[in-house]
Formats: sequence, C-alpha cells, structure tokens
Amino acid sequence: MTYINTMNVKATISGISNTDIKYTYSNSMMQMAPNTSFDLPIPTSNQSAATRVSEPLKPGKYRLQLVVNARTDNQGKYEAQVDNKTARYKYQWTFDQEFTISDNQAQKLNDSDPTVKKEKDWTWRLFVIGILLLVLFLIILLWKRRKKSQKEEEEKQALREKIEAQEKIIDDLNKK
Repeated sequence: MTYINTMNVKATISGISNTDIKYTYSNSMMQMAPNTSFDLPIPTSNQSAATRVSEPLKPGKYRLQLVVNARTDNQGKYEAQVDNKTARYKYQWTFDQEFTISDNQAQKLNDSDPTVKKEKDWTWRLFVIGILLLVLFLIILLWKRRKKSQKEEEEKQALREKIEAQEKIIDDLNKK
C-alpha cells in the first residue's frame, strides 16, 4: 500500500468541564502515507469564507473522539456517513482520549491562531479617554475662570470710573 486513499476523518471534541463546548471536523477526501502522522487542525467554530474567525479556545478538560475510515469498498465491513450518504470502507481506526488544556496552553494557542478574534483590551483606550476628558475639564475650568476674572476686571474698571467721576464732581463742588 503506497498511500491511503479516500480517507474519511470525523473528529469531535467535547468539553467535559464545560458541556456546552463541542467542536467537530470532517473531511471525506483525505490521503495519507502509511505509518505517518500529522497534526489535524480542528476549527473551534464554523468558518465561512467571509468571516474566517474562530472562537478562542477555552481552558478545561476535553474528550477527543476520532474515527478514520479508509479505502472505499462496496464489500467493506465499516460504514460511515459521507455527504448524507452511507459509504462502506475496508479499514477503520478509532481514537478516544481525554485531555486537559491549561490556561497557559489556551493563551498560547489563541495567540498563535490567526483566525481567533482577539478580545480587545479596552484598558489603554479607557485610560486615554479619561486623560482627554480630564484635559477637556481643565480647559473648560480655566476658560470659565478667565471669563469670570475678565468680567470682574471690567466691573472694577467701571467702578473706578464712577468713583473718579464722583470725585471730580465733589472737587468741583468744593471749589465753588
């Protein structure tokens, strides 16, 4: 056997610690050389051509159930659903294992996955907005103080002029 043709892979990852989590993957047209291994990426959400966005992987306990069927054969003893039709295969391998993803591993995997929509860190944005609001508040405060002191200065000047006018009247009356 030079390679395994028409390999059908169905993988399901279910959350044990969070039963709401379920990731699935299927591909009915894979090929592989015998006695080889490879990493099988399983998307963490539906990826349409338009979005190409996955949900971030969450830390916790998971269970992987993997079924691989190979070499289509009408007389094969293994059955699998492919495109809503039953197909028969000559070979089948199953894999069932529980595993744990730590907080650290989840963070590293999410950081390295370009399809994961990154959660926006609003801390620095809120800090900048806060500083801008503070500066705006100070500008308004200084502007109001300046306007108030200008008004007070104008009132003082008007009062000085009145006093000078009254002093002039008093001086004129005293001279008579």
